[in-house]
Amino acid sequence: MIKVILISLSILRFLGVSAQCPEKQFLWNKIIYLKDSSDLSPEKKLNEFLKYEKIMKDCDYSYDSIRALLFQRIGAAYFKQSDYDKAIKFVQQAINIISKNLNKPFINNNAIIKNYFILSIIYDSLKMNYEKNVAIDSCLVNSLRLGIVEQSFLYLLYEKVEYLYNNGDYDLCNKYAMIGESATKQYFNTSDSLTYTIDFFTKKILILFLFRNDYVNAQYLLEKKIEEFINLNDKYYVAVLYELLAQVNIKKGNPEKALLFFNKSLKFSREIGDNFLSMGTLDNLGLYLYFKFYHDNKKALFCFQKALVYAKKNKIFYYNQTYKAINVYANIANLYVNENKYDSAFYYFQLAFNQIKPSISEIDLLNSSVNLYFDDLKNIQYVTELVIDKADAFLQQFKYTKNQSSLKEALRIYKIADQFLNKIKAEHSEMQSKLFWRDKTRRLYEHAIEACYILNNTDEAFYFFEKSRAVLLNDELNEQRWVGQDDISQQVQLKKKILKDQAELDTAQAGSARNAELQNALIINKLELEKIQKAIKANNPLYYQSFLDSSFIILKDVTQNILQNHQALIELFTGDSAVYTLVITPEKNYITQVNKADFDATLNTYITHISNLDLLNRQFELFKTTSHHLYQLLFAKTSLPAGRIIISPDGRNFPFESLIASEQNEKLSYFLYNHAVSYTYSARYLLNQFNSNATNTAKDFMGMAPVNYPVNFSLASLPGSINSLQQLQPYFSNANIFTGSNASRNNFLQNFSNYKIIQLYTHATDSSNKGEPAIYFADSILNLSDLIPEHKPITDLIVLSACKTGSGTLYQGEGVFSFNRAFAALGIPASVNNLWSADNASTYRLTELFYKYLAEGLPTDVALQKAKIEFINAEGSREKELPYYWAATVLAGKTNTIEFNKPFPWAVLLIAIPIAGIALWNGKKILKIKRG
Repeated sequence: MIKVILISLSILRFLGVSAQCPEKQFLWNKIIYLKDSSDLSPEKKLNEFLKYEKIMKDCDYSYDSIRALLFQRIGAAYFKQSDYDKAIKFVQQAINIISKNLNKPFINNNAIIKNYFILSIIYDSLKMNYEKNVAIDSCLVNSLRLGIVEQSFLYLLYEKVEYLYNNGDYDLCNKYAMIGESATKQYFNTSDSLTYTIDFFTKKILILFLFRNDYVNAQYLLEKKIEEFINLNDKYYVAVLYELLAQVNIKKGNPEKALLFFNKSLKFSREIGDNFLSMGTLDNLGLYLYFKFYHDNKKALFCFQKALVYAKKNKIFYYNQTYKAINVYANIANLYVNENKYDSAFYYFQLAFNQIKPSISEIDLLNSSVNLYFDDLKNIQYVTELVIDKADAFLQQFKYTKNQSSLKEALRIYKIADQFLNKIKAEHSEMQSKLFWRDKTRRLYEHAIEACYILNNTDEAFYFFEKSRAVLLNDELNEQRWVGQDDISQQVQLKKKILKDQAELDTAQAGSARNAELQNALIINKLELEKIQKAIKANNPLYYQSFLDSSFIILKDVTQNILQNHQALIELFTGDSAVYTLVITPEKNYITQVNKADFDATLNTYITHISNLDLLNRQFELFKTTSHHLYQLLFAKTSLPAGRIIISPDGRNFPFESLIASEQNEKLSYFLYNHAVSYTYSARYLLNQFNSNATNTAKDFMGMAPVNYPVNFSLASLPGSINSLQQLQPYFSNANIFTGSNASRNNFLQNFSNYKIIQLYTHATDSSNKGEPAIYFADSILNLSDLIPEHKPITDLIVLSACKTGSGTLYQGEGVFSFNRAFAALGIPASVNNLWSADNASTYRLTELFYKYLAEGLPTDVALQKAKIEFINAEGSREKELPYYWAATVLAGKTNTIEFNKPFPWAVLLIAIPIAGIALWNGKKILKIKRG
C-alpha cells in the first residue's frame, strides 16, 4: 500500500510540473518500475502509462527509445486486457519509432526485437497467421543482423519451423531447422534448450527421409543422437528417435530391424507413460510395417485399434494429438477399403474428418466458414491424404460394385482435393517444396483421369490432364503480371546474394565461424525475399485469387482460342499403372488408355535408337518397327487430322515428328510430313499474354557464338557458328552479333531480355557439376539456377542451338526442368531447343533453313516443319535423311508468326533502278519510232 501511495505522489509531482519535460532517466525509471510492479492492477498500470504518454507528446525527445518503450508497455497492457486492436496499434508505433531512427544515438536498436516478439504473440492470439509470420520473420532478421540471439529467437524460430512443417513447406522448414540447430549449439548449450535441439533435429530427419529419400544419412544421424540421449537417460527423446529409426529401416527394406526399433520406442514411451508417443508408434507400426510392407491386415488393424486406446486414455485430447488421430482413423478406413468393406471404410473416414471438426466433410475444407481450420491444421499432409484416400475408396468401390454413382462421387472428391491443394500451394515459397507436393499428389490425377476414361468424360478428363502439368510454371508467369520493376530489382539482388552465399556455404568448413556467418546471411536474405513475395501477394489480391482459381480452363477455351489455326491438341499422361492420351480436335475428342509396360519398353527403344547415330544406322529396321508401334499405341484409336498439331507431353520428352505413320510395306512416311508439330507445357500456357513490355524500339535479333572456350572446359571449338550467324544477319535490319570473347556470360545476361529473337550457337549439358543443365560461354558457364534476369524480357523466340538444351531433371507433375522451360518461366513464349547432340553442320543448316521460312512470314511451327523437310530432301545424302540429324530440334511454346523489321532491299533497288531506266528509255525510243 505504501508503494502505491509513493507512486501516486510521484505521479502527482510529475503532473504538477508537466509544463516542463521531465528528465529522461526519471521517465525511464518510472516506466520500468510500473512494468515490473506487482502492486498495481493491469487497469491501473495502463492508466498510468497513458498519462505519461499524454505528457510526453510535446517533449523534444518524444521519438526516442523512451517513447518507444512507453508505447510497447501500453500495447502490452492493452493485450492483457484483450484489447488486441489497440495493443497492435501501440506496439506498431514503437516499432515505427525504432525503424525510422535506427543507429541514431537516442535509439536502442535492440528493442525492435522485443517489439516484434510481442507483436507476433498478439497476432497469434487473434489467429492471424499471415501477420504473425511476418512479425516472426522481422524478429528473426533483426536478431541475426544485430547479433542478439535470445530465448525469444529460439522460440520464434521453433514456431516458424513448426508452421512450415505443418503446412508442407518442407525445403524451407529444413533450412530453418538447420539454423535452429546451429544457433542452439552456439548460444544455448543448456538443459533449457534441449527441447529446441531435439525438435529442430527431428524435423531435419523427417525431411531427410520423407522429403529427400536420404535414408543413409538419416540412419547415421539418428544412431548418433540415440546414443547421446541414452547417455542422458532421456527416455522421451529416445522413444521419439527409435520410432523415426524404425521408419527409416522400413524405407531401406529392413523390416526385422524396423520391428525391433518400433518395439524399443514403445518400451520407452510406456515407461514414461506417454500415451501420445505410444499412439503414434503403434499407428506407424501398423501402417508402414504390417499394412504396407507385409500386407497383414489383421496385425495392422490390431495396431491401429491399440493406438486409439492410447489416444482415449488421455483426459485432455491435445490439439496435435487430435490431428495425429486423423491418420489412425484414415488408416483403418483404408484397411477396410482393401477388404472391400465400404460401409465400415466410410464410417472411419468420417471419424477422421471429425477430428478436424465434428461432422465436417471434404467440401467444408474449401468453404470460407472453416478457413480458420485450414490455417490451424496441425499437419497438412494428413488432411490431404485423407481427402485423396476417400476419393480412391469410391473409385475402388466402383470397381467392386460397377455402380457408376461411386465413380461420379470419386470424381467430385478428386476435384475438391485438387482445389484444396491450390490452397496449400499458395502457402509455399520454396520451389523444391512445391515440386515435392506435385509428385506426392500425382496419384490424384492418375486416378481421376482413370475415372474419366471409364466414363468417357473428356471434359472432366481435360481438367485433370491440365492440372497434372506445369501448374507451377503458370504460377510463375502469373506472378510476372503483378511484379513491378522495383520488386524485380529487389528480388534479383537478394537471389544473387543467396546463390553466392549458398555456393560458398557448400564448401565452408562445418562448425567454422564463416559457416555460421554464411548461414545467418542466408536466412536474412531468404526472409527478406519471402517478405517481398508476401507483399506482392498482399498488395495484389487478384494474384492470390489466381492460385485458388477453381474454374481453371475448359475444352471450350481450347477450341475457341487455341484450335482456331491448329488442327489438334494432344495431351499425354504417364501414370504408374497406365498411360492416357487425350486428343482434342474441332470436331471430336478422344481419350484412350495405353498399356504402361508396352509404352515404356517401346519408348525406351525408340529414344535409344534415334539419339544414337551408330545404333540407328545398324538397326534401322528395328527403329522403323519400334517407331510405327509407338505411333500405333498413341493414335490407333484416334482419327488424327493432318495439319498443325500441338503436343503437351508428360514424362520423358521425345520427338513425335519421327514417328512412322506408314505400314511396313508402304513408303516411309514420318509424322513430320503431314504435321507441323509444336510442344507446349500445357494448354493453359498458350493462353498466357506475353511480351506486354515490348516496345517499337525493341531490337530484332541477338546472335551469340563463343566459338572457343576456356581450356578447362575441354570443349571443341565451333568455327562454323560465326559463318552461320552471318547467314542469318541479313534477315534483320536491327541485329547485333556477339562472337568470340564478346559472347560472354555477362553480356548474355545483360542483353538478352532486350531482343525479340535470340540465337545461341554454343555447347550445353543437361547435368553440370551442380547437377543441373548449363550453357557454356566464352568465359564461364551459366547454370540453370543462375538465370536471373534484371528486366522482363521482350523476347518472342529464343533458339538454343546447343546439345541437350531441351533436357534436364524430370519432376513428376511439372515436366523436364530444362533451359527452354526456364526461359518460358521468364515470359519468353517460344523456344527452339535440342533433345540430343546432333552434328554441328546439320544444326547450322537446319537453323538457317528455319530462319529462311521464318523471314517469309510463316508461323514458327510451319517454318520448322518446312526447314526439316527441305533438309531431308536437299542434303543429297541418304544418311542425312535419318531422324538423328533433324528430329532433335523441337519447338516449345507459342507458334505465332513473329514480326520483325526486315532490312530495306538496297541491292534489289540498285538493280531495279537501272533496269527501270533502261525500260523507260526503250519505251520512249519505241514511242518515237511509232510516232515517226
